[in-house]
Order: sequence, then C-alpha cells, then structure tokens
Amino acid sequence: MREYWLVDARGADVRFEILTEGDGTLTGSTDPNAPQESRVLGGRWQLSRTPNRAGRFDYRLDQTE
Repeated sequence: MREYWLVDARGADVRFEILTEGDGTLTGSTDPNAPQESRVLGGRWQLSRTPNRAGRFDYRLDQTE
C-alpha cells in the first residue's frame, strides 16, 4: 500500500492530508482539517502551526487517539 502525505502551508491555514492509493486513484479524508489516518504508520496524525519569535512558524506533528 502506498500513502502520500500532502502539506500546503502557503496560505493562512495549513492543509494536511494523507492520501492512499487504490485501484489507480488517490483517496483521502473528506475533512483535511481533521486528524488524518495513516495505515502505513498506524494511528491518526494532526499537523499544527504556531508563530515563533522570529516572525516565522513552528510546525508540530502529533499522533492523536
């Protein structure tokens, strides 16, 4: 099974999706803002972003229940 993790942090919100390949198509969650399920690593994952003192962003990837 193949899995593709997509992150787009260019806009005001971070877009994070885990897509899986099956039957020649890619499928993912219907809500890219919700925790994403990884069948390869197991569990659900959430990406967050917070501003730092340098005026840039820090990113954090957490495994959720």
